Amino acid sequence: METRGEKNFIRMPMFSARRYDRLTNNTGVNSSFSKMAGYVAARFTEGRLLDVGIGPGRLLQELQEQIPGMELHGLDISASMLKIARDRLGEEVELKRGNICASGYPDDYFDCVVCSGSFYNWDKPVDGLNEIYRILKPGEKAILFETTRDYDPEMLNINLQNNLKGYGQFRKLLSILFLKKQMKLTYSTAEYNQLVLQSKFRDGYSIVRDVLGSLPIYVRIELVK
Repeated sequence: METRGEKNFIRMPMFSARRYDRLTNNTGVNSSFSKMAGYVAARFTEGRLLDVGIGPGRLLQELQEQIPGMELHGLDISASMLKIARDRLGEEVELKRGNICASGYPDDYFDCVVCSGSFYNWDKPVDGLNEIYRILKPGEKAILFETTRDYDPEMLNINLQNNLKGYGQFRKLLSILFLKKQMKLTYSTAEYNQLVLQSKFRDGYSIVRDVLGSLPIYVRIELVK
C-alpha cells in the first residue's frame, strides 16, 4: 500500500477539509468527543497535552472546555485542517504542522498524548508510537481512541441510523459511505496488539473495547512510558 491515508491528507484542499468538518459535525460524533475529553479530564487536570492528528480540532475544543488548566498542543499533517482548527480554537492552543513519526518536540515533553481516529491512517504506525514514547514524560500515558474491525454490523447500522435522524438524505449517505471506507481500512484489535508489541510501549499498555457516540466500534488503547 503506497499510503494508508497520510498523502491524501497532506494534499487535502480546503473545500475537502471543510466538507469533512461539516460531515463529522453531528450529534453522535460530537458526543464521542465529549466522552473522550471527559475520560482524559478524569485523569489529568494540568500539565502539557498533545493531540495527534487533530483534524478540524473538535477534540481539542472539548479539552479546552473540560480541562482549562492544561496546556494544549495539536499536531496534524494537513494545512487545511489546521486552518479550520485554528479558527475553532483561537490562539490559546499551540498548533503545529508535522508528522508524528518526526514531530520535532523535545524528549520527555508531554504529560499526556491523545489521538482520536487518526492512528489507522499512519503510514508507519510503529514509528509513530515510538515517537510518542520519546516525547512523553516517563511514567505518563498516551490514550488512543480508535475504530476496530471487530464489531457487530447489525448493531452498528441500527445505532448509526439513530445518530443520523433529522439529517438530510444526502448527508446520511455521505456519512455512511465515509464510515464504511474507514472501517475497511482500520485495524482489528489483534492487529493493534501486534503493532504495540513492536513498539517501545510493549511492556506497558492495555486495549479495551469502547462505545463512543453510541457506536460499538471502538477500542481505547492506553500506553504507559
